[in-house]
Amino acid sequence: GFKADKRFHPHLTLARVKKIEDKKGLQRLIDKYFKVMFGVLYVDFISVMESTLTSAGPRYSEIQRMYLKGEK
Repeated sequence: GFKADKRFHPHLTLARVKKIEDKKGLQRLIDKYFKVMFGVLYVDFISVMESTLTSAGPRYSEIQRMYLKGEK
């Protein structure tokens, strides 16, 4: 469960940057590719994951998997 005093904020992580040494360079890269279409991605299911931070790094566990219906 979640602590009552802490709101749950669902999100989708597409990329993670551990350390930014060149903030302006990163922003230029984001601006350059912001509207680029990289292709089509078909999604068969969505997983709800739990991340637990440990001294060895994060550990991920699948909590639930929901299969999507539809035509490709």
